[in-house]
Amino acid sequence: MVKIVCLANSKKNGDRCIAGINICTGKWVRPVSELGDGRIPVNRCLVNGEEPELLDILDIPFRQEGFGHECENLPIVVGEWEKIGKVIPNSLLKYCESEIFYSKYIEKVPKSFLDSLPLEEKRTLQLVRATVKQIRKNKYQKWEASLLISDHKVFKAKITDLAMINKLNQGVDFNNKDCLFTISLAQPWRKNNCDELSCWKLIAGVIELS
Repeated sequence: MVKIVCLANSKKNGDRCIAGINICTGKWVRPVSELGDGRIPVNRCLVNGEEPELLDILDIPFRQEGFGHECENLPIVVGEWEKIGKVIPNSLLKYCESEIFYSKYIEKVPKSFLDSLPLEEKRTLQLVRATVKQIRKNKYQKWEASLLISDHKVFKAKITDLAMINKLNQGVDFNNKDCLFTISLAQPWRKNNCDELSCWKLIAGVIELS
């Protein structure tokens, strides 16, 4: 069993992508299943019949070896997920980074670049503190946010955090709010055969700071 603070719960091909920080090591962990894309079936991540929420401390049964091309991935085994507590947002500030990873690539990171890195450097998750500059729906009717990072750069990405999307659909205004954001890399994808296969940066978790 590994205890993680849940910092992302987003939809992935109809199921879920869960991620968090190991409270013992401070390292990121992404639970993955035996399915080809690693997604977690909803019925396998329920805690007392409910989905995990951000800030929950989860005790999850894992195998202790990695899986796939991301250093954070750990395969789950059969067993119950347990919620053993909850953390406060300010306790996560020590994990925040001041710059979006792979900063030379603004929106997406070429798979060829990621493949050139040693496994331990193929990071696909991080936590940043930022102010919401603007949130709106893009031309595909998906929510995306523009964030003002501490170095005064603006970062824009699609939101996949299920709880955040639900709040936005209800009309909650997040403009100018100070939040913690889990930034994740999606699986390699390209719009058409002319594009380079790349991993897009996503906002996979949003935590408001008081």
